[in-house]
Amino acid sequence: MQIEADQSVCPACGAARLEFFPLLHHMMCAYVGPEYDFFPAADGYTCPKCRRDIVSNDRACEIVGTIARCSHCSQEMVVSPPRPAFRPIDGAIPPNLQQMAARVLAAGTPRKQRARRRRLGIGIRTDHALREVGRQVSAIGERIHQITATALSKLKHASRSRKLRGFMTKGPGR
Repeated sequence: MQIEADQSVCPACGAARLEFFPLLHHMMCAYVGPEYDFFPAADGYTCPKCRRDIVSNDRACEIVGTIARCSHCSQEMVVSPPRPAFRPIDGAIPPNLQQMAARVLAAGTPRKQRARRRRLGIGIRTDHALREVGRQVSAIGERIHQITATALSKLKHASRSRKLRGFMTKGPGR
């Protein structure tokens, strides 16, 4: 289960008893787990998998995320990183260019549209990996790649590229 970083109520039981812990990755044995899985030691922690000591600020151990645990129902959840409220690219792209590209990419079934939007990051805050999009629309990564490639080739087609050509600027030496 995944929750947002600012969420304070457990989605499983509704209790406001979430505790947040760093998610640690021990690179020596590739163990990934919450901080409470690691045993306390004099200088830091002991890895539960390989039993090696991990001293504070050890480069062999890194924080890779955050996990939340409800102290009422013991449900564990992965905490998604906070999303930026504004992306600089949003201010750099003219709104009518975004609308034009969205219209061009709106062809096809709703499933293909959703896959393209998620993969290319259109209308959402970030783009997603092939496997992640594939899981969301019940398709394999290769099919998502084909859908995305088809959409991009349609954008490059002469009839559609004419509509977008007005947004292009000439740089130095062109």
